[in-house]
Amino acid sequence: IMELVNELSESLRFLKEKGVHPKERNLMVWALKQMTSVLNPFAPHLTEEIWSLLGEKSFLSLASWPEYDAKKMLTETVIIVVQVNGKVRSKIEINRDAPKEAVLERALEDDKIQNWLNQKKIQKVIYVPNKLINLVVN
Repeated sequence: IMELVNELSESLRFLKEKGVHPKERNLMVWALKQMTSVLNPFAPHLTEEIWSLLGEKSFLSLASWPEYDAKKMLTETVIIVVQVNGKVRSKIEINRDAPKEAVLERALEDDKIQNWLNQKKIQKVIYVPNKLINLVVN
């Protein structure tokens, strides 16, 4: 908690400097308010002080809890584990919700996987979307 408080204090000092672009300042104040709000249950007295330094007139304990947008939490790509006979042999990065065929093609291009396949025939492909692909070979 103290490391975070030190970072918050440093950010407040930075905001007081002249020459900070208004958009940067607004973004930093917003981020500081969000962090202060989340930290409040763990250090209420300290965060109330920081809250007032950020220019708020009401108590932080009366403010609404920060909300998140689940859509913003998703990335465009995912890391897919590539298994050969149930053992992790590699990982590939590919677009989220890529079709099984595209994931298989990308997995077969991987040098590590080619070494493990070693001219063996793929008997079965098990694909769990956005998680893993398992190549069962004989």
